[in-house]
Amino acid sequence: MPNASYAFTAVVDGELNPANNTIAYTVADQKDLLLATATASVDNDGDVTGVNSNNLVAFTFDHLLAKAYFTFQTKAAYATDKYTYEISKIQFDNAYTEGTYTV
Repeated sequence: MPNASYAFTAVVDGELNPANNTIAYTVADQKDLLLATATASVDNDGDVTGVNSNNLVAFTFDHLLAKAYFTFQTKAAYATDKYTYEISKIQFDNAYTEGTYTV
């Protein structure tokens, strides 16, 4: 449609609630939760932006679950870059099992 803009949202292994733009999830039911958004527009001349060479809207998905980042610090007197430490048997306690993501 000339002179129009479009916003796209794609979700994998979840369901977007369009009423409040949220994705509810339960960890036990999920393999992973992926989300991508994209926009496209058509100007008055019918030229389209936001699509690839095949005139398809391209999505780049991001993981919403399974992200973890760990930082370890030591106050040991021998803390230098000449030593390495092996960390094992990390356990998560009281991790969230369900939640809501706002797009």
